Formats: sequence, C-alpha cells, structure tokens
Amino acid sequence: MTLRNRAALAAPLAAALLAVQPLAWAQGEAPAEAPGGGAAAATSPRTPAEAELLFRRANDTFLSGAPAEAARLYTLLVEAGFGSADVHYNLGTAALKAGDLGVAVLAFERALRADPGHEDARANLEAALERNVDEVVGADEGPPFFERLARRLPVAPIAWGFAGAWVLLFGGLLLRRLQRLRGLATTAAVLGGVASLLLGAALADLYWYRETVHRAVVTAPAVSVRKGPAPRFETAFEIHQGLVVRALEADGPYLRVQLANGLEGWVRRTDVEPIGRAGLHSP
Repeated sequence: MTLRNRAALAAPLAAALLAVQPLAWAQGEAPAEAPGGGAAAATSPRTPAEAELLFRRANDTFLSGAPAEAARLYTLLVEAGFGSADVHYNLGTAALKAGDLGVAVLAFERALRADPGHEDARANLEAALERNVDEVVGADEGPPFFERLARRLPVAPIAWGFAGAWVLLFGGLLLRRLQRLRGLATTAAVLGGVASLLLGAALADLYWYRETVHRAVVTAPAVSVRKGPAPRFETAFEIHQGLVVRALEADGPYLRVQLANGLEGWVRRTDVEPIGRAGLHSP
C-alpha cells in the first residue's frame, strides 16, 4: 500500500501541505490549457519515469524556497498530460505561495475536479478564495444543490457501483427465474434495483454538471467586464484574479460570464481559464 507522505510548509494556509508521495500517472481528464503556458517544451516529461523525476524536482524546488519556479515545473507536468489531483494541488500551493492567486484557485479547483475527496485541496481553495478582492454581493446562497452535489461526487466509484448494481439486479432476477434461492434472489434483485436507481441518478447529475456547467477562473490581475463582445462596448464592472465565474457563451475572442450573484458581462478569453476540459465554442 502506498502511503501519502507530506511535508508541512511555512505558508499561513488552512492545510498548507505538499504532496510528495510517488504518483500513479493515470492520464485521465486533462484540462484544455495549463495555466501560465509558454513553459519550455524541451523539458516537458514524455514518460511516467520522467514525470516522476520532474515531480520530485518541483517538490525540492518549492521546499528550497522558490515557489514560482516550482509552479513552473508543476505546470510542465500538467501541460504534458500528467495532471493528477496531487500535481494540481502542489501547483496551487506553490502558486499561492508565489502570490499568483488566479493560478492557485484554478489549480485547487482542478485538483478537486480530479479528486472531489481531496480535503487538503478543498481547505487551501477556501483559504485562497478569501484573498480575492472581489465581494460578490448577493451570492450568499451559493450554487444550486445539484451542482454542489456533483462537485463532490467521485466519478469512478459511482460508475463501478452502478455497473455492480446492475449485475446484482439481473443476477437476482436470473436466480428467481431458475427457481434457485428465491429468498436471496429477491433480496439481491431489490437491492440491485434500488442501488441502480440511486447511482444512475448520481451519474446523470455528474454528466449534466460536466457537460453543461462551464466554470472558469479569472487569471489576469484585473479584468474589464464589458456590456458586449467587443472593445467598443463600455465597461460594466471590473473583476480580479482568483474569482470563479460561469462561462455562458462564446463570441470570437470573448466569453459571456456570469458571477455567483447573477451579474453578467463579456470578458476576453485570455483573461480566464476553464476549470474543466470542456469549453465553449463560438457559433
């Protein structure tokens, strides 16, 4: 069994820990773009072994007191497709220590998307969000219940559980049809049916969330939100790095975004980064 060995940091965060255990480089969902971009492609890892070496180098760099350089090295891992939950978590921790609030929030959000049970990432995300200078008045209620639920549901266990529930359901029905262990078969079929309904509903919630809810993080220091998708439209208000918004519509180089309180406007795509892989496309 692989243990999680972590080293405490000197940053004033709720759970400022660096993940340093060897990683299983399962290349699952990769984000559309890595924050920061432009890192030297020649040093990007191409194999799990190279990724492991770079991960350890980034950890050592951070612990030696160079968080900005460590964040650059973690970004190389993400760009190369080795963006596990712990890599995103370490990137967020390094970026926050370096003062890059936008990249920090984005990385913590991506860590939680990869692993909703990553409590260190959740604690550090809350600490990072408190540093944002924007006060979104009227957003106290938070997102809808089903969206909050979807953010915390782990995809793989639910998918495997759903498949197992169907096996249990049809196995019970088959035993009843064969007149074998009717009492046990009935119980298995009922349990499998109930579990299938519940886990199916959870999968539907996850699918809806990941396919239709497009969230992004402001990564530019200050962003003018305009009343239309062009520079000629006047600025309605201004938002700052680290704010999480919902992307509603794309129009060329602009995105229509919505704040947590329902306020909307248009920003340049380059000023925000999507949290998930799916993005909006221009019509």
